[in-house]
Amino acid sequence: MATEALGSLASAGDRERAIERLRAAAGQLGLEELEQRLDTAVRARTIGELAGLVWDLEPAASSEPQPAGVRQNVGFRLHAAAYWLTNGLLVGTWALTGHGFFWPFFPAAGWGIALGLHAVCVRSAQERRGRPRPEHRVWSLPPATVGPPPTTVGPPRTNGPSPKPTRRQVVAMFIDVVDSTRLTEVVGDEEWSRIRSRCRTLLRSCYATNGGAEVSAQGDGFLARFGSSCDAVRCGIEVQRRLRDQREDTGFAPGVRIGLHAGEAVEETGDLLGTVINMAARVTTEAQPAEVLITEAVADQLDGRFELEDRGLRTLKGLSRPRHLVAVRWAD
Repeated sequence: MATEALGSLASAGDRERAIERLRAAAGQLGLEELEQRLDTAVRARTIGELAGLVWDLEPAASSEPQPAGVRQNVGFRLHAAAYWLTNGLLVGTWALTGHGFFWPFFPAAGWGIALGLHAVCVRSAQERRGRPRPEHRVWSLPPATVGPPPTTVGPPRTNGPSPKPTRRQVVAMFIDVVDSTRLTEVVGDEEWSRIRSRCRTLLRSCYATNGGAEVSAQGDGFLARFGSSCDAVRCGIEVQRRLRDQREDTGFAPGVRIGLHAGEAVEETGDLLGTVINMAARVTTEAQPAEVLITEAVADQLDGRFELEDRGLRTLKGLSRPRHLVAVRWAD
């Protein structure tokens, strides 16, 4: 759904569909959060407010067997219509020309095989789409994610000396929400806060399942650290796929661009400092929406499981020389 469409006024049908979706996902939400979302849905004025309530929900599982769905494929339906129309004309021509040897059998049989193969390909694609991917893990929101994430309370400060900064090799990942200013304007500050909170929950889940950890989250940007390039790239792919799936299922999920760089950073009181962090941030600004963009330092550490696309040398703001960037192809 385009950002502009989120500002459109919601109809009664839009509200009813959102309410039905929330009720179907009652098992994913706590009772308190479900009631809050239902109340917000009833009072929602725009499509954006409704989309923000349902985009992070898993599709409801159906107890009924799913239809094959081949007939719902537009390309297959057009192919089948052309098959029956053309062969009907051929049979009619054969009948009008005095019968004889049934020559329409040959084009009908050959084309029929092609039509059958088309159906098999469509069905195979639908099954692959419904099959869980290795990088995709089922998740749901905890009951208390409507508001901002709780603040972690650290140990009390002492008057002793601060811990000495240490240097270590890391892979830094920056994640930036695309067009966040426009999105905030459309849905409002309160709804943007909810969307950001749910997005952060999704990101933390992806970090955890791929050996990463959150370093900071400010405004529409998020910084994470990883011990290996493979783990970091796998996490970036999982983030983009999960947001894409949510977008296709509910009509909305925030778009993000992701940038990664590997190198030595200074760790000080839980924060990361250094050129590697600045580089990852600059790479992110070069990434397109829904893209995972990495530096050559990250690409050199990857194995053959990842498909890469060369983006060439880029001049990054504030850096003295161009850098070689590579995009990770993740869409399947």
